[in-house]
Amino acid sequence: TLRIDKKSYLVIFILYILYGISYSLLIPALPALALQITQGNSAQSSIVYGFASFIRYSLEFFSSPVLGSLADAKGRKSVLLLAYLVNAFEFMLLALFPSITMIFLSRAMSGLFDAGIATSYAIVTDIALFNNDNVSQQYALLGAMTGVAFTVGPYFGGILSQSNLNLSFCLASLSALL
Repeated sequence: TLRIDKKSYLVIFILYILYGISYSLLIPALPALALQITQGNSAQSSIVYGFASFIRYSLEFFSSPVLGSLADAKGRKSVLLLAYLVNAFEFMLLALFPSITMIFLSRAMSGLFDAGIATSYAIVTDIALFNNDNVSQQYALLGAMTGVAFTVGPYFGGILSQSNLNLSFCLASLSALL
């Protein structure tokens, strides 16, 4: 019988950790950018960042079912590729054109096209079920990858945010492109 190679797990795990790192690099960088743009006004910076986050998660709430259906209809790889490319573009926009408008635009793009995590889990589920593997064990490995990404990303994002904020966004874009 046809079996999907176990190397498929390795590929999706590497892609998943790079995706997680690209997002987690922004944890310290986006608030720092908002603070820089508002010229150190922490109250205004908090409003900008909070509203941008609201936009992102509101759009994600409505777009996730659409992206899930699209992944079922057109294939998971194409949706995963779309998510990575949009994120790379979004992060590069923040590096090249840092402004309040770009923060809102990038957060909106992220909300509309963030399908990397859900699609990665769907791909791992497909591989595991196809190979009669333990799905929960593969989920645990994805969870471990999340832990690594959310340890490494904010650490380096914080260091880069203190020295060169644009470099944080460039590195996040490069990570998403890889």
